[in-house]
Amino acid sequence: MHISLKKEALWSEYNTVLQNQLSLKKTVTQGYQGVRHALNEVGTGLARLFPHRKQIYFFKDLDPSYSSMMMDLAADGYELVPLSLEHFENLEWMEQLGRETLMVVYPIDDPIFGRLNTTAEFYAQLSEKKVFQLGVSHSAHFYQGWSEVHKYEARICSWSVERAVALLGERAQVKARVAPTLSWSVSELEKASFEMLSMSESRVCRFESKSVADSTALLSGTPRLYDRAVLTWLDMDGYAIVDQLHQLAGSRFQSGSGALIETSSLSRWGGMKTMNWLENYGYSKNQIRGTLVVAESCLDDEFESLLLQAVNNVKQMQRGQ
Repeated sequence: MHISLKKEALWSEYNTVLQNQLSLKKTVTQGYQGVRHALNEVGTGLARLFPHRKQIYFFKDLDPSYSSMMMDLAADGYELVPLSLEHFENLEWMEQLGRETLMVVYPIDDPIFGRLNTTAEFYAQLSEKKVFQLGVSHSAHFYQGWSEVHKYEARICSWSVERAVALLGERAQVKARVAPTLSWSVSELEKASFEMLSMSESRVCRFESKSVADSTALLSGTPRLYDRAVLTWLDMDGYAIVDQLHQLAGSRFQSGSGALIETSSLSRWGGMKTMNWLENYGYSKNQIRGTLVVAESCLDDEFESLLLQAVNNVKQMQRGQ
């Protein structure tokens, strides 16, 4: 027997449990099915709160997660003002934010390398403006904590590939249109842990400085999360190294969400321009193709030996051996 009905209050119950789990008092929490879903719901929801404000500032091509939302808003007649990486430091543009400005959209960190974009000064000056700020945190919140947000702020925090949490300030509380109609499992929250994680800057820096197998550290001198090492080779494909590591180590490395090794190579992700956004951070196509991202927990002597062997195997294949 098929019953095509769903409990309407399920999303509300899910959000109540989520709010209690995160122990936030002033910030409203909402669950969504991934970062893109959260951005589309929250972004369009903010637009409905002040429909007369038709200008949006956004950091263009620094994060693929909000590209579809921006295209939808442009189709609805919003004026999009593009910002670049340098505008996280050069904040003079904030003086142009006025009564016609709806929001500023920005990536707090990038989704693969763990590079940090925002600064305390950026937050401080933007919070003085009476415009909404829509920030995307892919991993930063795991190490900086699930904190209360500014009253005009909406922060989208990735929890997994399939789940995201929206932290909404007092003036940024939107009503989602699609989320209440979807399926939600309160039991997944009861099993989840939202405690702040630790990371080791010294361990990551020590490993990257070894230049294992002639690798180059990609993020030297860049504000970042130290939960991962990011290496690159200009003369080989990072996915080939990942493949060899999987073959050598069997089930030691996970794949997908919570992966212990990853790469930005198109051989992994497919498409022709999938990773072009990384070029706006100043990385070359060869650097992007040749990356290996390794979880900090893996950085031991055993992994160093595996990496040396994996790179050697790739070089032998390049020589046709």
